Amino acid sequence: MTAGRSMWLRWVACAGVLAIGALAVLSTAQSQPAVTLGAPQATELETLMNAMNGHLKFIAQNLSDPAMRPKVLERVHDMQRLAWTAKTRTPATVSGLPQADQAAAQLEFRRRMNEVLIECCRLEMHVIDGRASEAWNVIKGPMLKLREQGHDRFQEKDEG
Repeated sequence: MTAGRSMWLRWVACAGVLAIGALAVLSTAQSQPAVTLGAPQATELETLMNAMNGHLKFIAQNLSDPAMRPKVLERVHDMQRLAWTAKTRTPATVSGLPQADQAAAQLEFRRRMNEVLIECCRLEMHVIDGRASEAWNVIKGPMLKLREQGHDRFQEKDEG
């Protein structure tokens, strides 16, 4: 092997490692929530749920446009990822319960988030099949019902 070829192969290998490292840093940076200094900080779970609501709103607004199907599918996938992550977190209302009641409430929350995942999969199948009206029925039916029930059960009530 010539010295020039050996140097070129080293450069290519180094560039590949750098590219993989850059992708890892970018993907980590994109998954971090934005922080505004001086503003009250939302819990990680609130941040996940707010992101899911934003994705759901985007999906609802773009569901009937076939040209937006790839973007809608991306958002559905993001909702699934967020729900998967959220189900492993503990809502503040659960952590505030007496120790004896926390385990059952945590399981109830996890089960509810699994139901969200199931509906996200139904939504995705309808979007893949190009059935916007069936996808809309999933959003306005079971997904909104799950959100309302989940908020009633697991969101802290504002005192005011």
